[in-house]
Amino acid sequence: MINDTFKDSIHVASKQLTISDRQAIYSCLERGMNLTDTAKYVHASISTIKREIDRNKQLKILNMKNNCGKKEICSLYNVCGNTHCGHSCSTCIYPNYGCNQYCKEYNEEPQCKLLKKHCGVCIGCEKITTCKLNKWIYNSERAETNHKSNLTEARSGCMISYEERKRIAELLLPFLKKNISIDVIVNSLKDQIPYSVQSIYTWVNKKYLPSIDNVYLLRKLSYKARKVAEKPQDDSKEYLQNRYYVDFEDYVAENPQDEVVELDSVEGVNKKSYIVTMLFRKSNYMMAFKVPDHTSESVVNVFQNIKKRLGIRMFKETFKVILTDRGCEFKLPQYIEADNDTGELLTRVYYCDSRQSQQKGKIEKNHEELRKIFPKGVADFNYVSQKQLNLALSHINSYPRRLFGFGTPYKIAVNLLPKEVFELNDCKEVRFSNLNLSQSLIK
Repeated sequence: MINDTFKDSIHVASKQLTISDRQAIYSCLERGMNLTDTAKYVHASISTIKREIDRNKQLKILNMKNNCGKKEICSLYNVCGNTHCGHSCSTCIYPNYGCNQYCKEYNEEPQCKLLKKHCGVCIGCEKITTCKLNKWIYNSERAETNHKSNLTEARSGCMISYEERKRIAELLLPFLKKNISIDVIVNSLKDQIPYSVQSIYTWVNKKYLPSIDNVYLLRKLSYKARKVAEKPQDDSKEYLQNRYYVDFEDYVAENPQDEVVELDSVEGVNKKSYIVTMLFRKSNYMMAFKVPDHTSESVVNVFQNIKKRLGIRMFKETFKVILTDRGCEFKLPQYIEADNDTGELLTRVYYCDSRQSQQKGKIEKNHEELRKIFPKGVADFNYVSQKQLNLALSHINSYPRRLFGFGTPYKIAVNLLPKEVFELNDCKEVRFSNLNLSQSLIK
């Protein structure tokens, strides 16, 4: 019946049938091959072939007075109620009568013993031209179209109920309004939201979650294109000598255990108010202090106050090395590094390369959380008290981070920094349910 070439194992691993496989199935059906031989020829399992045919075969209804699938085995009489008729219903001779509309056992599907032999379809049957029953037909092109359509439908839409989506939305919305990211919410509420972060983002993007859309996803907002400076910055400034980024890399290579403190400043609306920010790399713990203006003297005064509150010894142990950018407010490093009374070197200040803010990327990234509470172009730090700034920092430092397995900077810093450092900003841990990284926090 079939060449020895195709006498392989029938029960092979399941596979997705292609258009070529479906055309091969059709050819086998035309030749009158049974399921076993067809499976060998296509190199698929018998169950795969049977499901393919059953799923895609179509019933062709013949245009006849009596197109019941049982008419060849029917033995009923007088179904229409005509007691004077002596013919069986399957051979009715009256033009106005027919068992199609009268018989309760009427069925369009053909009842034929040869169907099993021919894989459940009529293709390949030697009686197909003379048979007066409806026909089961398999078409390879139509089967391929159905397959692609099923794949598309299976991968589209949301697979959970509306009630479940509504429940998830009610859990997410209060936190999203406080600028808490979906990533953090899902990983902090795993027991209540048993779905992946990517699934939630997809549902929000496709508006499957009631009352939630992309307006709550701050990262969806596009960043402005970085402007290219017409003239390169002057690297000949004296304060940069021995404080370049390559010098910083050499220091870190020799002292990998030392904590690096990243230093930066944040400006308020219209560049009329400023704060100085500091971030400890190992924990992402951030501090911030208001300054009256954007000058080096104001930054030096911040460090003088820190030295006074911590003490020279603790300051030296805590602030081993400082990395900042080349802003004009940081051009007096010698007054930050040394003890004003004794001249002792307490810390080392280094500078990033020109226009390379990613070299102190942790504090730049942390500013995104700060800007959720104090939006750029809106916040005026002249109207923000240091107490309000401290409150904002408590929430930012209590915000779970993927970097730490969704631990918080505060919990990491507790084990790394002296408690006096936390007193500088009166920082306290905030419970996740109370987190708020929106403007409403300080209103």
